[in-house]
Amino acid sequence: MYSTVLLAALTTLLAVAVRWDSIYNRIPNWASGLGLATGCLIGAADGGLPGLGWSLAGAAVGLLCLIPFYVRRGMGAGDVKLMSAVGSFLGPTPTVFAAALTLIAGGVMGVITLIRLRSRSRLERSRLEALIPDGTAAAGPERAVSHLQARFPYAIAIAVGTALSILLRGLGLMPEFNP
Repeated sequence: MYSTVLLAALTTLLAVAVRWDSIYNRIPNWASGLGLATGCLIGAADGGLPGLGWSLAGAAVGLLCLIPFYVRRGMGAGDVKLMSAVGSFLGPTPTVFAAALTLIAGGVMGVITLIRLRSRSRLERSRLEALIPDGTAAAGPERAVSHLQARFPYAIAIAVGTALSILLRGLGLMPEFNP
């Protein structure tokens, strides 16, 4: 099971990332870098050189799990670096589960975001129709939702996926993987 220090440091990293991503729509490099360094230090303190290797392997897995989405422009580099930092805390195999749960949480968030944007677009259209009752507003083309409008702070999905992974592991629904 994870140590209290590890959980506190990981929770702090995720809270900072969620806050920054929610406000500035980006995750700062210093947060991910500090998180990666902290995860590796905790790994080394808990398990020596094998613990450090475990943390570095987790960081590599976190990076590899999300980098295809960055390459396809489905998420930002900060999201990938944050998942790598999370991996340094969890180790390789638990990071795969956390990344999978993160992608599910991100998918749910994406659907909710698109539904909200579509509803807002319909509301704006109905307001226009109310202002111009002769139907000329309805004759215009539908306003497309751009990919920029559909953005949301993916750090939230990473935090949810990570928390679910840790919770499932704590409940014994995922096997223990130790260095």
